[in-house]
Amino acid sequence: LLSMPTTWWGTNENGERVEKHGHKQYAFDTVQAAYEAAIFACNDSGDDVFYALGALKELKYTPKGKLDGPRKVANIRELRAFWLDIDVKADDTKAYLSQREAFIALRGFVKQHALPAPYVVSSGVGLHVYWPLTESIPSEKWVHYAELFKRITEDAGLKADPSRTADRASILRVPDTQNRKPRRAVTPVEVKVL
Repeated sequence: LLSMPTTWWGTNENGERVEKHGHKQYAFDTVQAAYEAAIFACNDSGDDVFYALGALKELKYTPKGKLDGPRKVANIRELRAFWLDIDVKADDTKAYLSQREAFIALRGFVKQHALPAPYVVSSGVGLHVYWPLTESIPSEKWVHYAELFKRITEDAGLKADPSRTADRASILRVPDTQNRKPRRAVTPVEVKVL
């Protein structure tokens, strides 16, 4: 499942015209097809592109043919990795000042807990860190272990975004695309070596 931020004009509860924000979501039959679509959307349309980390139970469509809320927690069937989202922000004490500082902290965390080397993706600013599994884990069981992992990261003082670590409905950036957050330089999303 790919997810792309979108903005449109709508009305609020008072009937006033307001700018609204959300995500367009697209389902694919294979990882390769999703990846190719992500690269195309980023390069051709200049979209920010994210992918869902959990496998879905089912796809529902609205009468107009659009996906109907596929990325809800109740619709996540299984997962095949654990992950961290490590932010880098100069003005936030819950984040690292630089990507280098985040890498150093991550290396220390992995060594301290004798974890296997993770896959690391530069999200353009911060780090997305993955520990893939050889088999998928049912959603509820995954949440149990992800909550334990979240506590371990917090106890170790690793500045990982706690809202992502145990969120089975998370979306993260697709490698080989670009981070196009407003009011910042466009930066590549790329795999790094830890």
